[in-house]
Amino acid sequence: MRKFKSVNELVNTLKPEYPVYCIRTEEIKKSVTFFKNNFPGKILYAVKTKPQEKIIKKIISRGVKDFDVASLSEIQLIKKISSEVNLHFMHTIKSLSLIHISEPTRRTPISYA
Repeated sequence: MRKFKSVNELVNTLKPEYPVYCIRTEEIKKSVTFFKNNFPGKILYAVKTKPQEKIIKKIISRGVKDFDVASLSEIQLIKKISSEVNLHFMHTIKSLSLIHISEPTRRTPISYA
């Protein structure tokens, strides 16, 4: 993956015609640390906001262990990354087949809301 000093440098060099993700890992670290230090409750990261493996790994490395998942693909993504986290299946309408497919395992517990 190429690295650029700024978004302007990236845009001027690549001249992208499609969206480009700019992942600023140091900002992720700072944001997670700030949130953990200032939020008194349990933190659940909503996977749908940024379902990229690199971002989720960085969030886990900063101590977030609970994830709000709303689809089978989100469940599969988190299970692929770590079996040491908790999944919270927060989708409001779940089909019976999706519930059966997403059944919790001893390795990755899932709570249903």
